[in-house]
Amino acid sequence: PYSNCKDISEDQSRYVKRIFELGKTYNHLNCVDLCYQDFIIKSCDCFDLHFITLDDNSSPCVNRTQYRCLKENFKIFHKNGKSLECAKECPFSCDSMDYELTTSYSG
Repeated sequence: PYSNCKDISEDQSRYVKRIFELGKTYNHLNCVDLCYQDFIIKSCDCFDLHFITLDDNSSPCVNRTQYRCLKENFKIFHKNGKSLECAKECPFSCDSMDYELTTSYSG
């Protein structure tokens, strides 16, 4: 499911730009994760520690109230189509490789 191939380093999406600012390798999932973080920061005024963040000025979600907000908004993000909106801002890269790990043995 690749997009039309283009130089992602010149993409104007702030999520794509942030990935390059952080020195990370671009991939679609990292971009959607940043968009998710943006949604959480706006909704809960803190960020999810499990993902990279867009905003260096926010603090992590650590107390019970913030965790509840995080949990509720995680569901909202995935149920109301916000994740699909984020996917539109995050092109698929044309030059990535994914590997599937398998283990085999003989007995």
